[in-house]
Amino acid sequence: MTIDDKYGQSALTEKIIGLAFEVYNNFKSGYPEKVYQNALCAEFDKVGIKYLKEDYCKLIYKGKRVGGFYADLVVDNKVVVELKARGEVYDRDIAQTLAYMKMKNIKVGLILLYSKDRVKIKRLVL
Repeated sequence: MTIDDKYGQSALTEKIIGLAFEVYNNFKSGYPEKVYQNALCAEFDKVGIKYLKEDYCKLIYKGKRVGGFYADLVVDNKVVVELKARGEVYDRDIAQTLAYMKMKNIKVGLILLYSKDRVKIKRLVL
């Protein structure tokens, strides 16, 4: 069993995490989530990683759209990335990211938490 078999998209998530740390090393803490998102997108552009920003996720019930949400980033249609700029990851953040993953039929998600002293990573796999 390879690491990709166990965790999914490990090479891509490794790149994403590395770039998330690059952004943090330049900004540190104290900025709104959008600043980190825009900087991370700039890093993706620089290295040629494909992504969708603020990707709309439709919620369908029995063939009818009943709602929807925006995922911060969907990277290469393989990883949902949610960014947070605060002290900790809450259960609602995990539930939100899992919902986006299910709606987009994507097996791997990352929550990137830009906290006061570092970037914290929460990896999710369906």
